[in-house]
Amino acid sequence: MCSPSRAIPRTSSGCSRRAALSALHVVGSNNSLDPWTGLSAPTAAQLAEANARIAATLAWIDETFDTAGENGALGVVLLMQADTFELDNENLDGFKDILARITSRSAAFDGPVLVLQGDSHQFVQDTPFAGAPNITRIVVEGSATGDEWLKLSVDPRSSAFFTWERIPF
Repeated sequence: MCSPSRAIPRTSSGCSRRAALSALHVVGSNNSLDPWTGLSAPTAAQLAEANARIAATLAWIDETFDTAGENGALGVVLLMQADTFELDNENLDGFKDILARITSRSAAFDGPVLVLQGDSHQFVQDTPFAGAPNITRIVVEGSATGDEWLKLSVDPRSSAFFTWERIPF
């Protein structure tokens, strides 16, 4: 699991005894299921691409948690572009299965899980995953303000394990 996925471009991971980390290919606009500009419904090609990517992402989430367990990782970090909780996004078809998988795998994992997102680019720190209180979600600032970055630290000796700091520039 500690190498990029060949099936899904822009998906990668890393692992250590401290934490497992995966960048998931989950994008905005209902995970690319919203109709493209000028259309009233998604095209067949668009549906095929999105559905294949969603299936691969679900497998990648499982592989990340499996590897975390096998390596005794103390925490998991999942990164994605989409802000899955902006407005009513969590109820959209492009995100429902992914959020359910993250919730179920996190609830069964004995450690903190950090979900990092972008897309809406307004800083948010919350725990919106009902049924998995060990998940913290952070939406990072982005192009709207572009005046900070997020420093993430992992300390297996600390009760916090993951800590972060917003760094202005």
